[in-house]
Amino acid sequence: MLFQKRLVIISLIILWADIWSINILLGQGFSDASSEAGITLVHNTTGINDHKMGTGAAWLDYNKDGYLDLYVTMRVGANKLFKNNGPDPITGIYNFDEVAGAFGVDDANGDGGGVSIADINNDGWDDIFLANCSGNRLFRNNGPDVNGVFSFTDIISSAFVDGTAGGNSRSPSASWGDYDNDGFLDLYVAQHYTVLGASGGTTQDFLYHNNGNETFSDISNLLVVDSLMGGGFIGGWSDYDKDGDLDIFLINDCPIAIGKPTMVWRNDGGSDPLNWNFTEVSDSIGMDDCRNGMGIGVGDYNRDGWMDIFYTNIGDCVMYSNDADGTFSDVSNQSGIDIQPAQHYSWGAAFMDYDNDGWQDIMVSIGALSLNPSPGFPYNQQPNMFFRNNGDSTFTEMATPLGLNDDRQTRSGIYGDYDNDGDLDLYVTNYEDNCVLNKNNLSNGKHWIKIHLSGTQGNQDGLGSKLKLTTSDGTIQYYETRSGSNLGGGDSPYAHFGLDTNTVITELEIKWLSGEVQVINNLSVDQLLQVVEPLAPLPIELISFSARQENDIVTLEWKTASEYNNDYFIIQRSNDGNYFTDFEKIQGRGTTTFNTDYQSFDLKPLQGDNYYRLKQLDYNGNFDYSEIRLVNFKGKNTTINVFPNPITTGNLNLKFSNTHRNTIIEIRDILGRIVFQRNVENEGNQIIEISTNNWKNGIYLVRVFNITTDQKVKVVLNN
Repeated sequence: MLFQKRLVIISLIILWADIWSINILLGQGFSDASSEAGITLVHNTTGINDHKMGTGAAWLDYNKDGYLDLYVTMRVGANKLFKNNGPDPITGIYNFDEVAGAFGVDDANGDGGGVSIADINNDGWDDIFLANCSGNRLFRNNGPDVNGVFSFTDIISSAFVDGTAGGNSRSPSASWGDYDNDGFLDLYVAQHYTVLGASGGTTQDFLYHNNGNETFSDISNLLVVDSLMGGGFIGGWSDYDKDGDLDIFLINDCPIAIGKPTMVWRNDGGSDPLNWNFTEVSDSIGMDDCRNGMGIGVGDYNRDGWMDIFYTNIGDCVMYSNDADGTFSDVSNQSGIDIQPAQHYSWGAAFMDYDNDGWQDIMVSIGALSLNPSPGFPYNQQPNMFFRNNGDSTFTEMATPLGLNDDRQTRSGIYGDYDNDGDLDLYVTNYEDNCVLNKNNLSNGKHWIKIHLSGTQGNQDGLGSKLKLTTSDGTIQYYETRSGSNLGGGDSPYAHFGLDTNTVITELEIKWLSGEVQVINNLSVDQLLQVVEPLAPLPIELISFSARQENDIVTLEWKTASEYNNDYFIIQRSNDGNYFTDFEKIQGRGTTTFNTDYQSFDLKPLQGDNYYRLKQLDYNGNFDYSEIRLVNFKGKNTTINVFPNPITTGNLNLKFSNTHRNTIIEIRDILGRIVFQRNVENEGNQIIEISTNNWKNGIYLVRVFNITTDQKVKVVLNN
């Protein structure tokens, strides 16, 4: 009998080793890429004695270069913003530079918790919200200046979204959603508890309405303040009933919340955003649990088109299947996700298709409150879990063979394809320990597509949009875009679909939160697809819109045949036709049936290409855009167009606008040293390509001169 038991045990060990070997052989595991990527980070908590929450992390693309950057919060010391430099030209390895201090977003004294990314003002640039202990922060991304240098400004005070009153309130997370579909993202901030031994804090969660002018209004009272008092970990957004507006899910730490369970507010609409109608329905829809809830994941695990809910707990996690009738069913046992020991602390959660088979898997972040065991909390090592979706409404726990069984104090695992190879990587935050960039080594030949949404009628991020993707074999998948769904952090801003072996996407349907429905047919696979929301007709009758150069300025003129509820126009300008900035506001005529002529001037146009468009806004905050007009500006001293700026491609290009003889190109670094010099004879409209591979990152001065011309242009190198 003893021999038989030993034989069984040995057989199981061999089987497990075989599974591990097969996964490694097939390249389906993850590996620690922190060192090679330059993201070695130890989460420091020296002197912190309260509840061991944090650290937060979020993926973003703050400079719109197509590479995911990474923001990480710290309890002690400066937060980190890691700029993704893209692949090394020789090794192909992706590497990062830490730039938080240079941009003023390090928040060294914030006692960081969660971080959430959103474009709050629809200017096309990712802004950063920090849910802190010592006062929250809202860093507006100002975009690049004329020299291509990025900057951020903390607008927390003027925006009126720091309900913590300057500190002493632990905010674990924040999330964004547009509850009134006005095109501007609103904010939910969870408050867990007041700082131990401190006074003046609050345990109330906050819901803020975005007023569309970089200010917010506190409308927390609409959710019934008593329901928001204490223990909140995360408020997530999802249109669970598919009625076209976003509902709110609040995960509470129930005992701390004095018996407050999970809360669900159904969005019932309204006419006044400051007096909107929300109804708390957790009991009637079957989600009135009272557990130690900490994190929430939202995804369609069974591909029926309805968003399901997964949330973490002390002990077993919970899976709620959406019944498609406004209610949910607890399928934790049937699905196989309730296998955790009773004392396991589960924190963040995320739905993600790690192997591109078309089924949403689940990453669960697990970690004890203390690495020092005690009678009440004996489990000092608690490995993370990863549930692979079997495609039959069940899951198999696979963390160990995938190399994701980190047994430290993990708080969040956020997914994003940082190396643009088509599979999702994981960044794992570990409290009081090393955080880890887990590179996905998938090599199973399965296809994928990433989709980046840009809203025009709704919010710029396209958050709240529903995507339905159909492949040539008839498979249908669904995805709902969101920000801040992971505890204390944010997953990839792109919608990611695994396509299995399919090579053709027959149809992609996008239901934008504005109500616009867009259908795209016959898409190729293995690509990042940029999708812009179609423009709705202007709520004015626009007869014409023109832009033309006149000497050293650009004249803009437009005419309306009639106007309805027209508050004002904003003239926007861009140097690439994609990312526009405001430069003048023109008052509209309100409502009129008479022809109206408008005129404006750009007194300082950009050298080279200038793209112009009109943004028209109604009194109720709705807005729309005109068609784009292009002016290639050639001023008195315009000789060349220098691009790209900043330089991120390895090459600097110079395009001469007209013929030049006996002309010298001279480029100096910030110390005045010449790094490039050449005499040119150019017939005009020819491009000179200059390699910058051997240059150091920084500011350079490009000078082009001859007997009649002397032009200087500053460029920034960020290779």
